[in-house]
Amino acid sequence: MPMPPMNDNIKVFVPMIDENGQPVTDKYGRPVFNSPIESKARVKYTSKADYSQTDQSRETVVEANIPPTTQVQEGYDIEWTDRFHNTVREKVEGVTEALNYSGSKVYYRTIYINKSPTRR
Repeated sequence: MPMPPMNDNIKVFVPMIDENGQPVTDKYGRPVFNSPIESKARVKYTSKADYSQTDQSRETVVEANIPPTTQVQEGYDIEWTDRFHNTVREKVEGVTEALNYSGSKVYYRTIYINKSPTRR
C-alpha cells in the first residue's frame, strides 16, 4: 500500500509535560505547547449525514494523512492552511495507522479532527 501524495504542510504542537506527568498550563488554564514540528500531510474534509424519521444529523470530520515518522497522539494541536488560505488550528481526536499484513511496517498515519474548520 503506497503512501498517498502529501502536498499540504502541517504543524504539530506537542503539549509540555511537567515532572509529574501532568500537562503544563498557563494562568488561564490553557495548555502550553513546545515549538511546532513541521510535517507534510494530505488534509481531507469529509461530511456524513445521518437521516432518521425525526431528524437529520450531520457530522463533519477533517482527516489528515501524515508520514509514519511524524509522532502524533490524541490531544496534540494541529495547524494547517486550508484551500482558502485560512490558518486552522484544532485538536487531534483520534489516530489510526495503515499497516502491512504482518503489522510490522506503518505506511502512514491518519489523524482525525472531529470539527468543521472555522473560517476566520
